[in-house]
Amino acid sequence: MGARCCTLSQGAKSETLAVERRIQKTAKTNNLKTYKEFQDAYSQKGPIRPGTSALDVKLKELGKGFVCRKLKKSLVPCKNPSDISKYCQALSGLEHPHLCRFIEAFEDNTYIYLIYERAGTTTLFENIQERASLTEEEAADYLRQAAMALSVAHSQGIVHGRLSPKALIIDEEDAAEEDCDVQIKICDIGQGFVLRPPLFSTEETSKGLELERYAISPEYIQKELVLDGKLELPRHAEKNDIWALGMIFFHMLSGSLPFQ
Repeated sequence: MGARCCTLSQGAKSETLAVERRIQKTAKTNNLKTYKEFQDAYSQKGPIRPGTSALDVKLKELGKGFVCRKLKKSLVPCKNPSDISKYCQALSGLEHPHLCRFIEAFEDNTYIYLIYERAGTTTLFENIQERASLTEEEAADYLRQAAMALSVAHSQGIVHGRLSPKALIIDEEDAAEEDCDVQIKICDIGQGFVLRPPLFSTEETSKGLELERYAISPEYIQKELVLDGKLELPRHAEKNDIWALGMIFFHMLSGSLPFQ
């Protein structure tokens, strides 16, 4: 059930070019854009879905919807402003068909606002809840797609850090529009701001992350990485992403988790 090549319409090509220009601007700047620039560029419509903190925003220039993740600076593990800017530059260069692409970032005194591509409206978690479990063929195909995307991200020094079925979006709507097979996309890649060598060699790369402050789903944490209430993600971040992916695969097939 592999994804077929999709042909973009002329309108979609124009949108893609406009979005690409914004991404390239992020890649070339050394500072996050201001909240005033965010207000000028985007209109806010409220939560993307009930019970989520992700915001539904629309780029005024195109009338196109995106997702905004609003992160409190005090809860972001990375504290150095130059490292945050460098990290967002790295995110802007990360691209894969099974990743919701990072577009740009803004900030005010309290929050960082991360803008991501918007995919479908149904998470893998919701799909499993509705159906109890997935077929082996579906689960294997979704696992393959997610693993390919993670492999590309890890090769560029970027981890997810908060992977769970709620971070995987079933992109049925775009697939139907473009006559493609159903795809899955990983959303919020890099949202955890976990600094990894070789991109970084700062003090933050060796610090453990406090679990309560990091707000990660405990079911998808490799227990061996927790020491004295802290998650040793910076040193073992890729391992935890792979562990979480295995847990997600089990969840897809059985409808439950192996460790309750």
